[in-house]
Amino acid sequence: MPIAISFPSTFETKVESATMQLLPPHLPDEKQTVALAERLGMKGKIVDEGTLYSVRAAGAVLHHFHASNSMRWCLMPRRGDSHLSKALYIRDEEKLRGIAEKFLRELGLLDKEATQVIIGYGKQETADKKVPQSSSIITSAFVNFSYTFEGMPVAGPGAKAQVEIGPGGKVLSCYRFWRTPVRGRQVVRREQRPIIS
Repeated sequence: MPIAISFPSTFETKVESATMQLLPPHLPDEKQTVALAERLGMKGKIVDEGTLYSVRAAGAVLHHFHASNSMRWCLMPRRGDSHLSKALYIRDEEKLRGIAEKFLRELGLLDKEATQVIIGYGKQETADKKVPQSSSIITSAFVNFSYTFEGMPVAGPGAKAQVEIGPGGKVLSCYRFWRTPVRGRQVVRREQRPIIS
């Protein structure tokens, strides 16, 4: 028995589809980098390295990126630094989160979209003669923030923040990469489905 398949002519309808889009990057100028460095207690020469401004001062390094106004900061370890060998005794995750959020808030970098938190720990082999050689101690906690936007998780390298906390609750490093998306509109075409008879 033969089967006839006919495809009627298609027609176009305009359908509005909700999309998310990023605004053009807000390029930081030297004044913004200086202000961020001062909030971190750093007073040093601003160096334009092409894709970012860098500041090296007060035993720390700050990178302030041109393309996204994102940043990365860390203390530079020096010989004899106590936080390199001391144990971190703060294990209360709410307290660790509170320290991280306070640090980012004081820098003006705590985004309302940074809602999900995962905490990891850094370990180091101990050289203490009183402790077996195979033992290790936890020396730092990494408070990692992931982002959500309008209830949906945002994935990718440009949506993350992290604060590293050492012994005594001292912040050792942090980074924050984020550009807030906005709701946009996109007109798409929808074709009528073929009919099989």
